[in-house]
Amino acid sequence: DALDDISNNLLTNQFLNNYSSSNAPVAIPDFHPPGVSDIIVVPDVGIAQSISVSLNLSNSDLSGVTVKLFAPDGTEYILFEKDHPGAELGATYPNPTPTLSGDLTEWVDKNPQGSWILNVIDLSFNSGGDDGAINSWSISFQTLSNQQVLATGDLIVAGNLEVSGTIN
Repeated sequence: DALDDISNNLLTNQFLNNYSSSNAPVAIPDFHPPGVSDIIVVPDVGIAQSISVSLNLSNSDLSGVTVKLFAPDGTEYILFEKDHPGAELGATYPNPTPTLSGDLTEWVDKNPQGSWILNVIDLSFNSGGDDGAINSWSISFQTLSNQQVLATGDLIVAGNLEVSGTIN
């Protein structure tokens, strides 16, 4: 990206796009091998320059919990796998917390458009029913947009201005 360089930092097509689950909190079923899944759909926002997945969940015993993330292309990333006891998990992947398998940075220079699926499996038996919840999760991308430009100063048009979309 050189748009900011040639415009003296008045124009940019680099954006931070954050997408959060609209379903959270999502109950985690106790001792249920398929687990529970939640989906975030990412629109076409350009080419990823960085990726960040944030997660907050609770469970009576995290030592029986596995957390997986599935990318739109089907790639599986294991974020958490029975790593430690406790009842609360709050982490951001891949930085500062590395994934246990898979490399999320493989999405740099790719379009992250599509369905991102978080799957949480609780294989510990507590009391049946639900045991904790995915309290929140989100996915963020620093992107190089192919669809928008941000002007940080005044926009002065010396000729005609044609708008083919809506003006907000």
